[in-house]
Amino acid sequence: MGSADMHVLKAIFLVPGNVLADRLGTTDEHERGLLRMLVNSVIWITAAAIVFMMAVYGH
Repeated sequence: MGSADMHVLKAIFLVPGNVLADRLGTTDEHERGLLRMLVNSVIWITAAAIVFMMAVYGH
């Protein structure tokens, strides 16, 4: 994987938190970091759980 590929992957994984932080007008970098961490964790853990359940139960 090249640097450009890593940049794309990083952007994909961080987009949900960045979008919400921008929409809320969060300017402090520490607050943005906490908000990004919370949102990204909830979204990606939920997505992983759904994929796992689909794989296990076949639906």
